[in-house]
Amino acid sequence: MSEDTKSEANYLCTLCKGKFSIEGIRYNSEGKVVCVNCSTQSFKQESPTIREDKESFSANPNPDVVPVICIDCRYKFSIRKNSRVRIACPYCGKKNLIRDDTTADELIKQVSQIKDRY
Repeated sequence: MSEDTKSEANYLCTLCKGKFSIEGIRYNSEGKVVCVNCSTQSFKQESPTIREDKESFSANPNPDVVPVICIDCRYKFSIRKNSRVRIACPYCGKKNLIRDDTTADELIKQVSQIKDRY
C-alpha cells in the first residue's frame, strides 16, 4: 500500500458523520467509530450516570438477608430472614450455622490480640 493511499484513508464518525484520518478517531464504549470531539463529549455525558449507579448500589444493602457461616465446613452464604425453607448449609447439608457479623476491622483486632501463634 503506498503512502498516498494511507493518507487518503478516511473514517466516518458514527455520531457527527464527519470524515477523519486514523489519528482523529476513537472507539466509544459501544465499539463504534467516533471522532475525538464526539468521544470526549460522550465520555463526559456517560460518566455521572455510572457513578450514580455505583453509589446507589453500595448505599442500599438488602436488610432482609442475613449472612451466615457454616461451622462445619466454613462455607459463607446468605439466607432470607423469614424463609420457610429448612435452614441448612447448601454445601455440606449440616445445620450448625452462625451469623456472619464480622467486619474486616474486627478480624484485624482479633488477630492482633493473638500472642505469637507461630
